[in-house]
Amino acid sequence: MQPVAQGWIILMIIAVLAAALLMGPNATKLAASQKRKLFVIRLTLIGMVILAMLRPGIISTVSQRQSAVLAIMLDYSRSMKLSHMATGPNRWESMTELLEENRDRLESIADQNIDVRFYSYGNRLKPLDTIDGVPVIPDEPTDGESDAGTAIYEIIDSVRDQRLLGLVMMGDGRQNAADPEIELAQAGKLLEDTQTPLVAVPFGQAAQTDQFADISVENMADQFTCWVKNTLTVSASINARGFANQEVPVQLIVIDEEGNEEVVDTVRKEFTQKAETSTVELSYTPEKAGQYQLIVRAEPQPDEISPRNNELPGFLTVNEGGLKVLYVYGSLNWEVSFLIRSLGSYKDIQLDQLHMDRRDEARWPLDKTELFSDDSYDVFILHNVDSRALYRRGTGESNLNALADAVINKRKGLIMIGGYQSFGPGLYRSTPLADVLPIKMEFDEKQDFEEPIRDELHNSNELKAVPRSGHFITQLGDPDENQSIWDKLPAFVGANRFVGLKDTAGVILEGAGGEELLVGYRNGGRVLAMAADTTYLWWTHGFADIHKRFWRQVVLWLAFKDNMSGENVRIDLPQRRFKPNIPIRFTAEAQTETSQQILDAQFEGVLIDPAGESTGIPVVNGGQSQIDRKQLEAPGIYTIQVTASRNDKPIGQAEAQFVVFDNDKEQANPAADPDQLNRLAERTADFGGQMVEPEAFPVVLDELAELSPKMNIDVPTKWQLGDTFFDALTFVLLFAGLLSYEWWLRKKWGLI
Repeated sequence: MQPVAQGWIILMIIAVLAAALLMGPNATKLAASQKRKLFVIRLTLIGMVILAMLRPGIISTVSQRQSAVLAIMLDYSRSMKLSHMATGPNRWESMTELLEENRDRLESIADQNIDVRFYSYGNRLKPLDTIDGVPVIPDEPTDGESDAGTAIYEIIDSVRDQRLLGLVMMGDGRQNAADPEIELAQAGKLLEDTQTPLVAVPFGQAAQTDQFADISVENMADQFTCWVKNTLTVSASINARGFANQEVPVQLIVIDEEGNEEVVDTVRKEFTQKAETSTVELSYTPEKAGQYQLIVRAEPQPDEISPRNNELPGFLTVNEGGLKVLYVYGSLNWEVSFLIRSLGSYKDIQLDQLHMDRRDEARWPLDKTELFSDDSYDVFILHNVDSRALYRRGTGESNLNALADAVINKRKGLIMIGGYQSFGPGLYRSTPLADVLPIKMEFDEKQDFEEPIRDELHNSNELKAVPRSGHFITQLGDPDENQSIWDKLPAFVGANRFVGLKDTAGVILEGAGGEELLVGYRNGGRVLAMAADTTYLWWTHGFADIHKRFWRQVVLWLAFKDNMSGENVRIDLPQRRFKPNIPIRFTAEAQTETSQQILDAQFEGVLIDPAGESTGIPVVNGGQSQIDRKQLEAPGIYTIQVTASRNDKPIGQAEAQFVVFDNDKEQANPAADPDQLNRLAERTADFGGQMVEPEAFPVVLDELAELSPKMNIDVPTKWQLGDTFFDALTFVLLFAGLLSYEWWLRKKWGLI
């Protein structure tokens, strides 16, 4: 019985129904047979109500004959091709040998009325045929990422009408499927619920074992961008196991567009622990623009299980127009801070800094000849640096001699920015830069550190800057708006007073009162003298973009980059490593040198696959373009080529490379995971589950052979009133029919 309510409630309902039956309607004019008929119908209806409230049922058992099944799962994923032990056959070969060695035992189990079924599992479950008790398996495994959880579920589901004697799982324990239908934890719960013992037989070495040796390169960005002459730093993590107290060479390899491979940097990384992860940094300074492939490679070592994961690829785009600037300053102030901030915001400008601290005055002049002689620098900035920090006649002339030579003979750019120790006040009249700078200086312009500021050398007033002519440096916006931009900028506060200008020098920027603020000069290379050093006020008054543009154009002009057309094409790929058959999105833009998008540019796109075949791809100007997944089936290096034009005139072309590869997790990590197998087996320990080494597998088979499976089992069956639709419908129709019949009789007999 399954009553619908508590017993006392049901009894009250029965009492009310019984009273209603006894009282009944006035039926004195009916014959006795008619009364009995109505009484029987009503009594039947009351009985049905009581029956519905009690919901009776029947439970019985049926004896059924059932066969026993022993399922043996063989890991068919590619990780089984890795080493089983430090030496000897691989995991797949070791497992095959184990099965062959136990052929007789497997046949013996089959003779005990046990159905031995073999399955291979990888990214799918597949039944295997057998010959003389041993499965027919190929020479090597080829399945993709292993999904053991789903395989266990499918086996249990396939034998639900039979007795599953046990499940033997042979493999390395790796569960690499990214999105399995059944997680291993769910599979373990299912084994517990069905009381199925799992016997795990592991193959391969765990990462924690002393014999395990492996090096892998991880955590490296997949794409880099830099400019010619700028130093690129590539960072990667090296994970080493089994190489304690050993050095491992790590190389940065650059492959150019012609496929030429060059090792550009090598770091010998020493590992002190058995298992250690360390970060390495490798550098490369490109001399030529273009597209390059980068590889960080840890040199394969003896006894490594798998060298497959010893390298990681990336891509490098080297843009033309990269600049390298050396900024030398004598004091830390707001101008220094904001100038570094502005120039440092441009990826195509590498800004190196050198602080000539006055606290080192006792050691002046410091020898920085190597920096000033470095041909990789395009522009030098001297800001409030006393000449005595770099120059002493007779004994310390090499610094400024090298700088003067860089400007005059190597056509490098130089700007000196105002300050109390710049120009004449900094005693540059007696240095090699006297012939380089565009201004005249006198011997008596000296400004000592401790003496009061000399008004004849320094102007402390506010100076509103006014462009003298339409110079490249002073073009801060569209020509029609340029003057209004300068009018809005705050005035400088203070500046150096120049004694005079050299004959060929030209004023680029002056004060409202005619004061020379920015003077240009050509002496081999280009030279600027900037009297003021308070351009930071532009930034603090809300003109940060103007500040950045001004100083960028100063550097470009000094480096002879002002005549560039500035129109170029850019491709932006969010990443550079992809799995096959994944649609790839990118954006393409045509921009001016000042990073303004050319909105009316037209684009044509081509995709070159690893075999060299070209197919057209649609390109949206500034929007998101997509490459169809059907074009990305083959692994390898792909190239996107985008050509832009404007009014039928070519703007330029850009290329971007990416790699499509099968991220083979099965062989990327050579470590087995016996702990995972053990955890799964322990969940069924109460039913005989366990993990055994391959050497103990024959003992397990002998134990299974001694089992006498119970072939007859009692299967319970249950029926409950109302459980099925048919039962419920029949009951309702019968009840409604009796009610209708009782009403019809009363209608017929005149009781209604």
